Amino acid sequence: MRKFTQTIALLILMGALPMLAGAQVKGGAKGVARVAFTSSIYAGYSFLTQNLRGGTGLNGWEVAYSVSEGHGLRFKADVFNYNGKDYGTERPMYFMVGQEVGHGVLGYRIFAHGLVGMAHTYGDWFYGDGGNGAYHANTNSFVADVGGGLDKTLAGPMAWRFQGDYLYSNFTVTDNQIHGLPNRFVRLSTGLVIRF
Repeated sequence: MRKFTQTIALLILMGALPMLAGAQVKGGAKGVARVAFTSSIYAGYSFLTQNLRGGTGLNGWEVAYSVSEGHGLRFKADVFNYNGKDYGTERPMYFMVGQEVGHGVLGYRIFAHGLVGMAHTYGDWFYGDGGNGAYHANTNSFVADVGGGLDKTLAGPMAWRFQGDYLYSNFTVTDNQIHGLPNRFVRLSTGLVIRF
């Protein structure tokens, strides 16, 4: 688990180093200055449409950070986690990085993103055997995500986000009698954005 965490931290650091955070002041209409926000932090509720075994959905949270690279592009780091219990405890946590493109109009910002990374889940997520019984669950997976959303400006640097994503992961059980576990999910998120 330590090596997994170090790999994720290194990916985030490599993406964030070349970029400068902070707000920039630009000229507005009739010489009035306006603030161009170049970074944002998002925190909110997230729902995964099914669990890792294909049962009912999972509730969780999401935290994301994005920083401008110019021309509407942003580097984005995203972490989200879900909790649930079917036969075994499911606590999948996802660590992803990638690119976001967006455009603001009339108090809204519309965006789309593509992210890749890794996910880790609790050891007994399949039938609660902790990987020691007949079913050995793979607790790590490559993940990819494509999605987008809408930020509605509330006041000053604050906005409210509505987001939808298509998520791919490939948690498996190493038993040749078990097939058809889901690897495609939809996730829906909403929460507060603070821009700076």
